[in-house]
Amino acid sequence: MRKSIIAAAMIAMIAATAAQAETAIGRILSLDRGATAVTLTNGSTYDFRDSEFVNTLHGFRPGDSVSVVYSEGTGGTLVGEAISGTSGFHAGGQITAIDAGTGNVTLSDGRTIMFPQGTEGHAALGGFNTGDNVTVAYQPAQGQLVGQSIGGSVADGMTGVIGNIHMGNGTFTINGQQVRLDPSRNFESVLGGYRDGDTVHAIIRQANGGMLVESLSPVTN
Repeated sequence: MRKSIIAAAMIAMIAATAAQAETAIGRILSLDRGATAVTLTNGSTYDFRDSEFVNTLHGFRPGDSVSVVYSEGTGGTLVGEAISGTSGFHAGGQITAIDAGTGNVTLSDGRTIMFPQGTEGHAALGGFNTGDNVTVAYQPAQGQLVGQSIGGSVADGMTGVIGNIHMGNGTFTINGQQVRLDPSRNFESVLGGYRDGDTVHAIIRQANGGMLVESLSPVTN
């Protein structure tokens, strides 16, 4: 516990002082400890060789859910500045409402995540606006979704007709194009309310050669 508290405090300090820093949230695909690099499942690789966190990489494994603070270096290199573990619960989508005072962020799929005051996530809300695409790491607690970290998401919106829904593996089509649901989501709870032919709006990003749906919401006339 003490280790995680220290890591969170260091990340908050770095995030506050590095004006060009960004935050990425995801699962680790691979770790190259010889080159001090971490690759997430979205294909982005972060180089930690000049970070004080480089010696902590041995504590992570592929599949771990993490928050990475990074900046862009020369030649488009992504320079890792800090890394910490998060819960395995992720939410992705477009911000439909945000209140930096209360710490509440509502996404396009209707979920509201609350970031407690005094945390890194709450401090970061000032950098986001309604309409931004984001990824959030959160933890369910006492009937609420408590935010741990928030970062920008390189994702696009798509509206169309859903079809070929496969509840078992989370795949379906939108306007005939094959997509799959973010594996951190419960497939049945997300897709159970939809039928082939429904019109939906999805937030989608490229990942591992396919199209990954971060959030899905109905479109009503």
